[in-house]
Amino acid sequence: MITATILEGQFKGQTFEVDGLANRGDWFHDTWIVGIGMGFETAMIVVEGDNETDIIDALTDSKYGHLIKVEDDFYDDPDYAEYSGNNGHLINTDEIRIFARCKVHYFEKRVK
Repeated sequence: MITATILEGQFKGQTFEVDGLANRGDWFHDTWIVGIGMGFETAMIVVEGDNETDIIDALTDSKYGHLIKVEDDFYDDPDYAEYSGNNGHLINTDEIRIFARCKVHYFEKRVK
């Protein structure tokens, strides 16, 4: 099991189980946790990157990109997308619940 402890913001100090890793090993600087709301559950994805823009681009280019990626002709309303990047595609960030730097614990054993 992989967990991540949030280092800043509203959830500082809380530890979450990680559902996935995006671009692990591609960037050895910061790790961020992105919580993406999906109905009653939130997918917790850890992404390596330097800043928010890098994180969103890496996430949308990963196998988890379908969780937030919206094609640029999907909505005509420019207010729908809060971020425009990833080769011109509009990105809907409404479903992002948590976006913070974190410390990742890769080799933890589950405690019962």
